[in-house]
Amino acid sequence: MARNDLSLRTRPAAVDLVYGRDVEVADWVARQLDLGPFTNSRAIGVSHKGALIAGVVYSPTTQRDMEMTLATTNRRWCTRRTIFHLLYYPFVVADMHRCSVLIRVSNERAIDLVTRLGFNREGLLREWFAPGEDAVICGLLRRDCKWIGRQ
Repeated sequence: MARNDLSLRTRPAAVDLVYGRDVEVADWVARQLDLGPFTNSRAIGVSHKGALIAGVVYSPTTQRDMEMTLATTNRRWCTRRTIFHLLYYPFVVADMHRCSVLIRVSNERAIDLVTRLGFNREGLLREWFAPGEDAVICGLLRRDCKWIGRQ
């Protein structure tokens, strides 16, 4: 597999899901993406050999929508099992109708990844991140989420 290949792994990788450490995982995600601190959020981490390699922060925006913020440092996180759990939380546990992600327009790899996960490109938020730095908004409806089935 090429180093930059983001294809979904079918064989189990040596990764563990990290639950119950919301602040630690959210702070790690914020550092990776150079963002301010998250508040009123939940988070799930993915670790490899005891170190975080990915994290998702879940921030409810409305009673029906939850924003997901994902950061990764290693492609080992991207397994079918991990994706199932990362999408199970917002759609089943939190009972959300949809999830949204905001991605820098320049981050083509991330846009490609979420598109392959089933998210649809829905719009452009001009200068969302900073002057001259637009965001693409992508959304996934629970009924369209192939990872969790028809819950």
